[in-house]
Amino acid sequence: MMSRITYAVLILVGLGAMTACSGGDAGSAPAVAAGGPPEVRLEVVERHAVQFDRDLEARPAGSQQELSAATYILGHLQRAGYGARLEAVPVENLVNSTDVLAVPTSAANPATVVTVAYDTAAGTAHSGADIGLFLELARALKVADPDHDVLFAALGAENTALGGGNLGSRRLLELLDEQGADPLVITIRGVGSGPVCIDGPEPIAGAPGCGERARADPYAEAGLTHAQASGPPEALGRTLLDLLHG
Repeated sequence: MMSRITYAVLILVGLGAMTACSGGDAGSAPAVAAGGPPEVRLEVVERHAVQFDRDLEARPAGSQQELSAATYILGHLQRAGYGARLEAVPVENLVNSTDVLAVPTSAANPATVVTVAYDTAAGTAHSGADIGLFLELARALKVADPDHDVLFAALGAENTALGGGNLGSRRLLELLDEQGADPLVITIRGVGSGPVCIDGPEPIAGAPGCGERARADPYAEAGLTHAQASGPPEALGRTLLDLLHG
């Protein structure tokens, strides 16, 4: 039997298809009130992870499966109270991917951007827990601080080798440059076991580092401070929530 979450994806896919094929900024979708406790719930992260690691396991850039994943993410960000924007990300020829952006209510440029990749490519590890934590962190922060200045960005075509890769990041950087924004960028990647690590080229104030250095990426090339966040979902979620809310 089709799960309620999968059914919601199918209902929302028409909206996602129209927006992802538009080739540009689709504007902001209407938001609804956030709900739930102001903390990251492990069981919710795990439920999201199952949807991506089991029901939408393969999500190549520009595919229908990637579009369904974008639509799922869009729906949950809207339910969390965000005005969600879809930005088309050119992949090749007439094929587009999509960045899903949860825009803060603050009129100022974001002080921090939290990103996660949601597409897959051959050889990439399962990322369901990364996306699950991203969604639950966005919801919890909205409850804890409705007027926060954090932009949440789920990036499509990030793992593809086409066009040099990192296409979702490059599109996001174009938007930030247009706004004149200079945020700290935190990428959620590697949610699982091990210690909580939030590492970048330089230590991040208030963040536990593990001495690792982020690899060269489009953010560093653009001159932005970039850190990668990994670790157990509950502990990492609590650390990120404290860092963003603080």
